[in-house]
Amino acid sequence: MDNASTLSRRVFLKGTLAAAAVVGAGCAIDGVFGEPNWIECPEVPVAVPSLLKAFVGYRILHVTDIHMGTPGSEDRLHRLVEICNRTGCDLIAFTGDFVSFKKSIGGLSEALSQIKRPPNGMVAVLGNHDHWTDHNALRKTLERHGIEDLTNRGLPIERAGSALWICGTGDLWEDRVDVSTAVKDAPPDITRILLSHNPDVAETHVFPEHRISLQLSGHTHGGQVKIPFGPAPLVPSAYGQKYRAGLVKAPHTQVFVSKGVGVISPPVRFNCRPEVPILRLVSCGIDRGPGAL
Repeated sequence: MDNASTLSRRVFLKGTLAAAAVVGAGCAIDGVFGEPNWIECPEVPVAVPSLLKAFVGYRILHVTDIHMGTPGSEDRLHRLVEICNRTGCDLIAFTGDFVSFKKSIGGLSEALSQIKRPPNGMVAVLGNHDHWTDHNALRKTLERHGIEDLTNRGLPIERAGSALWICGTGDLWEDRVDVSTAVKDAPPDITRILLSHNPDVAETHVFPEHRISLQLSGHTHGGQVKIPFGPAPLVPSAYGQKYRAGLVKAPHTQVFVSKGVGVISPPVRFNCRPEVPILRLVSCGIDRGPGAL
């Protein structure tokens, strides 16, 4: 190989390494300062078995994993309040991990006070991080702002003379999960929606007799980092990639897993934007459009 060829090869390799370094740095900057603050708000049609006509087109804003107190969380919470107030959903459902530090409960409370109450109110369950901080103080905060704590209980949501049953469980890691108690007062023919922070509950605690049509969960953050066209290296679920994000078929129900709003350490998202999805209920196999009856 002559000197010119050797030089050309060295120049090429140096250029490649430099380009890789630039791309790597760009991805790192995006992962820390870009994607974590770029909240999506997709509208997702979810087919629900035996959905009553009055609830076709019903819209639930699913909020999870705010993790108040982590880097950038105040800005994200401000954006979340804007989303809650402009989407015009029928119900807001929180599925836990509101805070990562006890000192952040005050800031969370201030933000919750700015959310306009939707027609059917706001409901919630707690997550593992909420128990690792101060779950009693957090429950008092939710109560102060008119947010129903559905830990192992349920209540009817009424619309046009019909009703659906919205219920919840305690956190799988740090609390008691009792789906039977959550649905015990539900009429037998009513559509039942379960809030549970950890999606693994659908595998271990939801059975046919509970007749859960849909479970809403968070916890996994979509993995926070997802390899392009590949998996997320870390998903905190006993079932691996299955409950990373999106609508998933569980043994006895279906589960929508939101990627959530916030982050945990390291405070990075890559190829996995935060989200506050709008779940629009439709009849099985039929998407009649928003508000259709």
